[in-house]
Amino acid sequence: MIFIILVITIPIIIKVIWVMCATYGHGKLDKEEKEIIRRAKYLLSKVVTSPEQLFNEMPNGIGTQFQGEWALYTCSMTSAAMANIAMLFPHHRDMAIKNIERIIDIALSTKIREYDSVSWHEDPLVSLKGNNSHMSYLSHITWMMGRFKQIGGGDKYDFLYHAICEAMHRRMLLSPSLNLETYPNENIYLPDSWWLLSRSQTIQNYITGNINLLLTNGWKEQKQNGQTRKQDYWLRFYPKIIIALPLYCP
Repeated sequence: MIFIILVITIPIIIKVIWVMCATYGHGKLDKEEKEIIRRAKYLLSKVVTSPEQLFNEMPNGIGTQFQGEWALYTCSMTSAAMANIAMLFPHHRDMAIKNIERIIDIALSTKIREYDSVSWHEDPLVSLKGNNSHMSYLSHITWMMGRFKQIGGGDKYDFLYHAICEAMHRRMLLSPSLNLETYPNENIYLPDSWWLLSRSQTIQNYITGNINLLLTNGWKEQKQNGQTRKQDYWLRFYPKIIIALPLYCP
């Protein structure tokens, strides 16, 4: 018993000491504000530009599909950083709202969503009434809009925000595995499914309160009926993890 306790305790102690040493001398958050804003301005100088310029910032070697994907994800991560800054430093809120709005408009451009349009042979925003996934593009767009609203950005995107949410909710329920493909004719990628459920802010508008019922019962019924596709078999082990992740919708 003592041996087991030591095996568990010693690595924790080592980790604590390592973290203390690695962070020694770091200033408090209010003292690091200047550096945080400096880094934010650098990111904005690269991201808040024309859609074409942002696309061209992505490495050519990964191909046009992933150039577009990386450009979108860059917009997504930068908007998240700006929203976090607004929450940490409320006096920067107006600056954050302004820049997230500009980033969303870039992400909504034909150029940035082209990678998804080419993959699915249809525009992700024009085809919201359809049943093709478009998860890669739509989940990040809703997340950006959600963070925009979270910090007080207003209702500029509300109509599209909720239209996308309705489409994603409907598509999830129509999917045999209750998960959506990132790209057509490919396996379902669990990290992307986690992203959709845990980070896409608007989805909760349509599954709030019913998420456990809809998803848990769906997965349970699917397992009992043996309907899980071979490439999705591992999803049976993760529903509780996925639905336990926190969701937020302003």
